Amino acid sequence: MSLMDWNDKLDIGVEKMNNEHKNLLNIMNKLFDLYEHKASYLEQKKYLDQLRDATVAHFKNEESYMESLNFEGIKQHKIIHTQLISKFLSHYSDFESKKEFSDQFFQFLTLWLNAHIQGIDKKYGECAQTKKAG
Repeated sequence: MSLMDWNDKLDIGVEKMNNEHKNLLNIMNKLFDLYEHKASYLEQKKYLDQLRDATVAHFKNEESYMESLNFEGIKQHKIIHTQLISKFLSHYSDFESKKEFSDQFFQFLTLWLNAHIQGIDKKYGECAQTKKAG
């Protein structure tokens, strides 16, 4: 079972960022599958590390892309990225200390993807489409 499937509501109209979002979603789904099947701590941690690294890289790529657009909402977007990383790292620390995930971790991931991509990321996607058309 997957945590969440890709759908058209997550499409922000920027192929590179969509592909990165799909990669994050694939890693999250793999992690959720491992969690549900009670995989070993080390196997779960491997994918958690992969998710952390992919998230940090994605946020950097996304911020660089927004800079290339001169996107006016970039300052707020960077603040939100910092907050998301902080929450992620808090869950990461909990996992390391307890050797298992909490249900709240997967709720956080789902909310993050839905709210962040559909709300915040769509704004720079619209900016990109406007610039492309103009």
